[in-house]
Amino acid sequence: MNREYLLGEEKLHKAIFVLTLPATLSALSTVIYNIIDTIFIGKYVGDVGIAAISIYLPIQMIISASTLLFASGIGSFISRQIGAKHYDKAEESIGTLFAFITTLAIILCILGVSFPKQIVELFSAEGSIIPYATNYARMMFIGTLFFPLCLASNNVMRAEGSANYSMYGTVISIVSNIILDYIFIVLLRWGVTGAGLATTLSKFINFLYIVYYFKFKAMLKIRTRYIRYNIDMLKKAIPIGFSTFLNQLTGSISIVLLNNVLYSLGSTESVAIYGIVYKLTSLIQRSAGGFSRGSQPLIGYNFGAKNFKRIKDAVKFSAIISTSICLIATIIMIILSKDFVAMFTNDLSLINNCSHVLRITLLASPLLGVYFLSIAFYRAIGYAKQSIILSMLRRIIFFIPMLYILPYVFNLGVLGVWIALPLSNLIASLVAICFLIKDSKFTKKIKLYK
Repeated sequence: MNREYLLGEEKLHKAIFVLTLPATLSALSTVIYNIIDTIFIGKYVGDVGIAAISIYLPIQMIISASTLLFASGIGSFISRQIGAKHYDKAEESIGTLFAFITTLAIILCILGVSFPKQIVELFSAEGSIIPYATNYARMMFIGTLFFPLCLASNNVMRAEGSANYSMYGTVISIVSNIILDYIFIVLLRWGVTGAGLATTLSKFINFLYIVYYFKFKAMLKIRTRYIRYNIDMLKKAIPIGFSTFLNQLTGSISIVLLNNVLYSLGSTESVAIYGIVYKLTSLIQRSAGGFSRGSQPLIGYNFGAKNFKRIKDAVKFSAIISTSICLIATIIMIILSKDFVAMFTNDLSLINNCSHVLRITLLASPLLGVYFLSIAFYRAIGYAKQSIILSMLRRIIFFIPMLYILPYVFNLGVLGVWIALPLSNLIASLVAICFLIKDSKFTKKIKLYK
């Protein structure tokens, strides 16, 4: 399928599904990696292993945030340049992206492999969890040589309308991770070290696929003359990518603070519970975020092409579909909460406690589709200020105050932590809906963005 035809002229519902399905799977890939690792670790290591993997979550989010700071903004720039038929500028931006991401990957790998124990302790690892978290992190940090490049490449693929190729690479790496987890954890009994090694090798396989894509399949090529530190290009990209960066970074900060509060109010089991709950609720959140990012190239392309009616229709249709997806997934997960939790552990007490927490945290999840869509909308049209404000709502402006007010001021204890999660989602989503309605109104007022 012609990629420009897909973005600019294909029937809207078909174009959105073609773009969003691979983008959603790609967004889910990190969660799926963690879920696979956690299932194997929960069955063959136990609660302390789950808690150790949970400690690495905010570290992984910071790595993603640092990558998306460059990749998300440049991806938006690429879509708009393709829409305006400025192909040289689009390829120049890809060269800049890979120059910075390669440097970032090398720095992160060196730091992580050199100081894994100090880093996991900085991120709230305590007591018996420290050696497990250190071994897992050491293996995962080796994978940072490939993970940022894979994540950045997926943004480029989606930006040029090749989300299906991104999906193929993701599927290959996920299948590889499952096979390697079985070998390293079940057969060889390498525990959390095996889980980290399996994920790292699967990311390397994904990287090899990306090399193949840019060599033989890409519309835009990585040209040697463009691989350089173009600061002017970066100044244009970073304000747009900053909202994605903040979304990931604030998520990381909130998890670190949440783990500290859980340690002070609860126990290692509370940290393990949140590790499981986070992964399950992330299936919905990443689906919503991936769907919205899949719509972003279409919005950005048509903004560059000045096709404002198609933008308006895309926002309306995406809002309906993403909300429906979140609602259906929430209902299924609430009804089958114990079955979902039982995938991770055989401990009946942990299953009962965790399933109760899961049901609480899911209460506002149906609204997250529109929340993430609003961020993607502003990012696609180059409105950095609005996307940054919205990105900060859930995990900084609303969640962090609630994290301390509900448990300590209202004396709700650990229950206050669990209530803070859906309550912050609810308020942030309502504010985001107001932003989107005010600025697009789903009418011809979208032309204000000319």
